[in-house]
Amino acid sequence: MDIARLRPTRSVLLRMVLSVILAVLLWGWVTSLADPDETRSLPNTPVSYGVPGDGLVVSTTEIVASVTATGPASVMDDLTSRNLALTLDLGGIDQPGTYIVPIVPIEQERFIDYRVTPSTASIVVDEMISEVFPITIRTVPEDLTDRQVLGQRLSAPEVTISGPRSIMETINAARVDIDIAGQNGQIAIRAPVYAVTTDGNRLDSSTQNVNITPSIVEASLDVRSIGREVTILTSV
Repeated sequence: MDIARLRPTRSVLLRMVLSVILAVLLWGWVTSLADPDETRSLPNTPVSYGVPGDGLVVSTTEIVASVTATGPASVMDDLTSRNLALTLDLGGIDQPGTYIVPIVPIEQERFIDYRVTPSTASIVVDEMISEVFPITIRTVPEDLTDRQVLGQRLSAPEVTISGPRSIMETINAARVDIDIAGQNGQIAIRAPVYAVTTDGNRLDSSTQNVNITPSIVEASLDVRSIGREVTILTSV
């Protein structure tokens, strides 16, 4: 058998390559007809971010960006600023400081093309620390004169507050507020714990990057009403 005759000639190879190219082009054309590309702009898309490293936290406030994305209509039809997830690329950050980092879609493989504006964000990375504070009870209203507290007790006498060092250095107390207006006798109230900063601001567990444990305590108070002195005038 002549082996040389079994080898495809150059013209046959060329026709085979052209056939493959035409098949790919035809597949792309049919696909584009069934699921054409669309471009959509999504302004004010929230940017999420994780923890850059052990003992670190991003203390920057809310970050948003605008996105222009192109992809198949089947993907773009359901695309909104709420279900498009943007995140910060925090790779390589291992110490506190100010950084310029890229903003990228989490599932960028869904798109043929995308553009994020701005493409980067300036962030502050802070050290995460914890401190224990005694909890004090503040009775309200503070100007109440017809009630007095004879005794008080908390289910947890102290609280652990965690947060960025820049915030923790401003905290000087932990408190709960108990409304005693109209109360008389033994009362038990579950109250949220909050931190007080040196400039009088209030921070609680809903504050970004601040964690308070326990966040709620039970306060038991013995509240008594104070009678008013009444002057009685008598006539002789």
